[in-house]
Amino acid sequence: MATPTRTDTEGGTFLHKWALTTADATGDAVGFAGAPDRSWQAVGANWGGATLAWEGSLDGGTTYFPVHDVTATAITATANGGGQMLEATLLVRPRLST
Repeated sequence: MATPTRTDTEGGTFLHKWALTTADATGDAVGFAGAPDRSWQAVGANWGGATLAWEGSLDGGTTYFPVHDVTATAITATANGGGQMLEATLLVRPRLST
């Protein structure tokens, strides 16, 4: 799994970055419990038909389910973009599929 780098920023905000590839397509989960804002951004130089999906877990990472945006649509991306997560899950991770 792709291990994220974590940066602490002003105001107690955390920035997590994953470098996903077709060979390393699932990011390690990170904890967001209690975070009031769960914004995300996807950036890639060449998406090549890949789809990024955000997944959440409430059972410590045993099972994962799709995380939704504020319009209740499962979060996926096929190009650079961003948004906000609706669910307040204990863990969240990105997964890349081709």
